[in-house]
Amino acid sequence: MNRRMKAVLESKRQERERLRALPLNDKIAMLERLRDRALRIGGTSLFFKGQKSGVRSQETE
Repeated sequence: MNRRMKAVLESKRQERERLRALPLNDKIAMLERLRDRALRIGGTSLFFKGQKSGVRSQETE
């Protein structure tokens, strides 16, 4: 495993520990913000209807 990959994995481990240490109320608030963000993104015209998520509309490129 190269140095860059080790740094990425260590960063992920640290972020998981930080999130684990948060109080439950903070975690719930974070999830609510993520849900609201996902709903806002889902309501945009970035994606054609009927296509899988992650496939960008050609109109936006």
